[in-house]
This record gives sequence, structure tokens and C-alpha cells, in this order.
Amino acid sequence: MENDWTVKVFLENDKSLHKGFDYILIYSGFSEEVEEMSRKNSKVYLNLPCIPKQEKYFISPRKVLIYEFYAISDGCSLVYKDKDVFCEVAKQEILDPREISYMNLFINGVLQPYENYIVKKGEIRLKTVDVPIKGAPIILQMVKVL
Repeated sequence: MENDWTVKVFLENDKSLHKGFDYILIYSGFSEEVEEMSRKNSKVYLNLPCIPKQEKYFISPRKVLIYEFYAISDGCSLVYKDKDVFCEVAKQEILDPREISYMNLFINGVLQPYENYIVKKGEIRLKTVDVPIKGAPIILQMVKVL
């Protein structure tokens, strides 16, 4: 029986899971003593930790509406209104900021920090000193989460 060993692990959590056994026999090697002990107990149990039941809730995505307003800079104005819309493909208007959840302003493809503009119903007012270059696209993206 050189280098063979047995370990007794006492169960303190729930003995009902182990049908009255006071310990679990864990062994390594195949010594005659260990084989005899495992035959007597006939079952070797593995003590796994009890994990409490967890309920998981998944929130389905909310419906989102996205509105856009497109205008082209004239090279001299810092104020753009509903009448400055680029094309009449769909109804485009500048919505009241209190009615939408989030907005982004892009000038010439560059996202503008919120400090650079003010949006009111029907109007975008730039607070910058520089005016956008002539022909630069001005896109206001408005997101409404329902």
C-alpha cells in the first residue's frame, strides 16, 4: 500500500442527498483496501456545491423610432429651420427635444458635441463662431424610444 491514500469528506450541508452516508469516499490509486471499501459502500458520491435556483429575466428590446432632418449649408447661416430641408423624399421636420429620447447632429459627416448647438421645435441653432462650409451636409438624427 505504498502511496495509496483515502480521504473522508464529512457532509455538513444536506445528508438527505447522500442517503444516510456520513462521508464520501474519495480515493486515488487502486489498492486492495480502497477497492474493498468501495465494494462495501457500492456507490462513490461526488459532493457538488448546491447552487441556488436563479430566475433570469430577459427584457426584450423596446421599439425605437428614428427621425432624420437633412439640410445643406449655405456657407453663411448658423440657424437652420424646417423650410431648409434638403429633399422632400419623406416628411422631415425638427422635432421638439422634449418629445424625443436622444439626438445627434452631424455637420459634414462629423458628430458635433452637444455644447455646439441648440435644438428647438423646427430649428437648429449652432453656437459656434465658425459657420459650416458651403455645401456641407447637416444631418440631425433624432431617436425616440417608445
